Amino acid sequence: MTPLMQDVSRYEDWLRRQCDVVEADLNYKHQRMLKGPHTFLRATYFRWAKRVKYFAANCLEAPSVLAVGDCHVENFGTWRDGEARQVWGVNDFDDAAVMPYTLDLVRLATSATLAQKREAPAPEVREAKALVPSSWDWARERKSATSRFISVATGAYRSPDPFLHVTGGFILRRVAPESRKLDLEDVTKAGRGPHLLKAMGHDVGSIHAAHNRTPEVLEHLRHMPTRWLVDCAERSTAFVLEDFNAWRNLVPVDDPRHR
Repeated sequence: MTPLMQDVSRYEDWLRRQCDVVEADLNYKHQRMLKGPHTFLRATYFRWAKRVKYFAANCLEAPSVLAVGDCHVENFGTWRDGEARQVWGVNDFDDAAVMPYTLDLVRLATSATLAQKREAPAPEVREAKALVPSSWDWARERKSATSRFISVATGAYRSPDPFLHVTGGFILRRVAPESRKLDLEDVTKAGRGPHLLKAMGHDVGSIHAAHNRTPEVLEHLRHMPTRWLVDCAERSTAFVLEDFNAWRNLVPVDDPRHR
């Protein structure tokens, strides 16, 4: 078994111990991972977290803060807060964990590099998914861990979504009507790509700031090389592409519609 398949197998065995897994849905996910590098990135945070030392080792000594974990461009969206104000920012915190602040930024930059055109708008729906510990905890081989989902979603600098709930071991939220994934190609054509990515970085920073380690983070940043983020993102992107190509060679296509 290849290292990639070993990590997939071990992670999924761990996941089965955390919640009830629908095997047919897991197989569907495997097919979806063939769709493209960005979809593959989104589906394999556990692998990225496990192997981060190979492409971003210099980031692991950074101050640890309460972080998003699986930080990517499609984890940003809009919602109405408790006072009916429209809010934009990170809206998915399934893999929130205490970890080096640098890794959220590296993963976000990797995602921006790999992102492709997305789907058409969808009607209003409700989303339900199991609340489990972060894949970061699995990657660090922690025997006992609790989800940090609520801690990030209701952090000091957030305007929480009143329709976001955790009950009975599930995360429940409303997905806004006529919502769709961000199309970075359109954003780039409009000349707004760098502005949007900077805004995303600011929102991630506001999540990190709730951990009250801002002075340490700023001091650490002052001593980082000028190109640290670019260099780490380039290595991370190469790693994901290598894994994606390996996955295409290892997993047979059951249904062309899943690609």
